Amino acid sequence: MDWSQLEKMSAEEILRWADKEFGTGVALASSFGAEDMVLLDMAMKINPRFRVFTLDTGRLPEETYQLIDEVRQRYPVVLQKLLLQLCSD
Repeated sequence: MDWSQLEKMSAEEILRWADKEFGTGVALASSFGAEDMVLLDMAMKINPRFRVFTLDTGRLPEETYQLIDEVRQRYPVVLQKLLLQLCSD
């Protein structure tokens, strides 16, 4: 599939295509903003085993950590938190 075909697809169609094409080799990056929550919900409806990851700097707002906990309770999601070490350069 080329980019011009993907550009014409809806977000749900792209998630379905990615799940079919890559299976467990695809993951959704999420910062848990409103748009990401919509995509996460779509992905869970397509495949409850859809992988999701977030970048955790250790400085996220407390509300974000609470939302992550809520997502883990609501969905059977494989959620990976990738911890980043920030440098002072």
